[in-house]
Amino acid sequence: MKLMKVLVVALVAGGVSAPVPSQAGEGDGKAVMCKFENDPAEKTYTVGAQLVGRPLTGVHFASNLAAKITIAAWLRPRAIQRIGEFKYWTTNTHIWWENSSGHKRFSLDRKTLQLELKDVFEVKQHAQYELIEAEKIDAYFQPYLDYGNALDEKEREGNKI
Repeated sequence: MKLMKVLVVALVAGGVSAPVPSQAGEGDGKAVMCKFENDPAEKTYTVGAQLVGRPLTGVHFASNLAAKITIAAWLRPRAIQRIGEFKYWTTNTHIWWENSSGHKRFSLDRKTLQLELKDVFEVKQHAQYELIEAEKIDAYFQPYLDYGNALDEKEREGNKI
């Protein structure tokens, strides 16, 4: 009986302190950037919109989460915006994540860095991404922020209010 109690205590203690999978995901510490999300043939964005960074989109993988990073073009001055952090999972060929409602699923091909966005009905978008240094992701946006803010400043010249 005493041996049984010792075993039960050891099992419970071992279960409590047993190693758990790391919170780090396989893609953690990586970032990718895309300059054009929609099909360029659709000409969805104008050159001006590209210059101020609206279609410029990054994804940063950290703590087993994928965070979309873009420019909040409606803010003055413009700013970098992190939109959501969604748990991601990996296969040998892809990194997957979906939005909080589950209506959109993102699939990043690990070899080609081609991103595919699917909604519940069909494939919506494809985008070509490139690997960038995660520590420099904000610096990557800076020229677009500066250009957009300069355009805004020029437009505001002569305002009385």
